[in-house]
Amino acid sequence: MPPTIRSGNLATNEVLAAQLVVDMGTDVMQYDPPGAPMMKIITKRMGATPAKATTVRWMEDEPIPYWDQATAIVADSALIIPVDNGAYFQAGNLVKVVRTDEVVRVSGVAGNNLTVTRAWAGTATALADNDYLLNLSTAEMEGDVAPEARHTVKVERTNYTQIRKDTVHLTGTNMAVEHYNGDERRYQQRKTGEFHARAWEEIGLHGRKAESTSVGAKPIRSCGGIDETISTNVFSPGGTMTESEFISYVSQAFRFSVNAGRTRKLLLASSTVINTINSWGLGKLQINERESASYGMDISTYVAGSARLEVIDHPLLENGYEGFFYIVDPDGMKYRPLQGRGTKLHTNIQDPSEDGCKDEYRTEASFQFALDKVHSRGSGVTF
Repeated sequence: MPPTIRSGNLATNEVLAAQLVVDMGTDVMQYDPPGAPMMKIITKRMGATPAKATTVRWMEDEPIPYWDQATAIVADSALIIPVDNGAYFQAGNLVKVVRTDEVVRVSGVAGNNLTVTRAWAGTATALADNDYLLNLSTAEMEGDVAPEARHTVKVERTNYTQIRKDTVHLTGTNMAVEHYNGDERRYQQRKTGEFHARAWEEIGLHGRKAESTSVGAKPIRSCGGIDETISTNVFSPGGTMTESEFISYVSQAFRFSVNAGRTRKLLLASSTVINTINSWGLGKLQINERESASYGMDISTYVAGSARLEVIDHPLLENGYEGFFYIVDPDGMKYRPLQGRGTKLHTNIQDPSEDGCKDEYRTEASFQFALDKVHSRGSGVTF
């Protein structure tokens, strides 16, 4: 075949395309960079405590509560006060009606009804429904015997370990050819590892505890996250959140802590919540250089009275979770990998006859989120 001949200057579209060098960067740009701040903080601050069984168990306890509320209107002469929780009281207790300043003395408890002596101190005044009652403990008679002992019963909490696998699979030919970004197998391992970490972050936040053998003969278990743990301090502004509302939420979240007197907790917040806090005025969030350097991510500090929140803009709170925030006590959080089954990359697990390679990230682990009342959850915030 005779050659193709052209006259004049030679343009790039007139030369053989294969002879032109491709300007290809060696870095691969991708959406959704690594983001697992809760896992990073839990594992770095608290470490990981190996689990010894597929069900993680722990015990919780709390003091006998000394606050309760009336459940009906009670006349100033009535001697029976119905309450939410009669078990909180015993004969001999002095109970103050906060609104009226009257102190009554309990002479008997039947279910959720207190039989009382009115106006032990103060003036007998009608009680309103939901009046707060403060138990001032007992006033004992001189020379009397010790009162009946009372105690709370410890409760058992559980969570399941969940098996999570993510695979890298390449043909032998794909590994042999040259790639602009270098070793394609290493690139896929790194990318899959980041995805694996993000998946555990999602489980830690939103997982639901369950166990089933309905799919096959062997059990499938899923791990519960902090969403499932928090049931007491649950807030829903349902729109724009004011600073006064947020301070109220913070106060309730700091009422209890795993270690008494803790004045620092974490705020994991969506960008919507972060923007809301910033809108209250300049200087509400201050970058914490020491914490940021320690964990390798931006951490700000929000101060409300004596309470300090280490604030993290969580990239995974989106698509239905964009108005969410979590105030968590890190001392009540543990990562529990099953012993010998923590995150590991298992290489070359392909069939021996296969012309290629298969690697797998595998983790069997659980979370322990102790003491519901030391954490809180908010949702529905708009900006």
